[in-house]
Amino acid sequence: MTEAAIAASLKKPRTRLHELKNSWRKSSSSERRGFLAWLAAMGALPTGTPHTSITTGRYLLPATAPRINQIKTKRGMTTGDIMGEMGFSKLDASLGNTLLNGHGLRLEVIEALEKWLAANASI
Repeated sequence: MTEAAIAASLKKPRTRLHELKNSWRKSSSSERRGFLAWLAAMGALPTGTPHTSITTGRYLLPATAPRINQIKTKRGMTTGDIMGEMGFSKLDASLGNTLLNGHGLRLEVIEALEKWLAANASI
C-alpha cells in the first residue's frame, strides 16, 4: 500500500531524518541522554551545545538529579524555591519537569543551576 502511494506521488518516502525524529520522540529520557553522550563522544554535537559537569547537551547527567533532590530535601525546599533562588519565577516548572520526566533545560537555567549547586556544595 505504501509503495503504491509513493509511486502515485500521494506520499513521500520516509528519509533517515524522518526515522531519527520518530525514534527520538519514542525514546525514554535515559535513552536520549545515552544518545546525546554518544554524540558528544563522537564529536558530533555543535560547539554551542553546553557540556558541563552537570549536563550533556540540555539534559542532566544521571548523577545530577539525585544531588539536586538531596539538597532540596535537606533544605526543605521545593523546585519552585530553587528556581526562585536562581533568579527565575517560582512558578517556572522547567526544573521540576526535568527532575521528574527528564526534560531538557534552557541554557540560562543550566548556567544558574551550576552556580546554585556550587553554592550548595557543602550541603
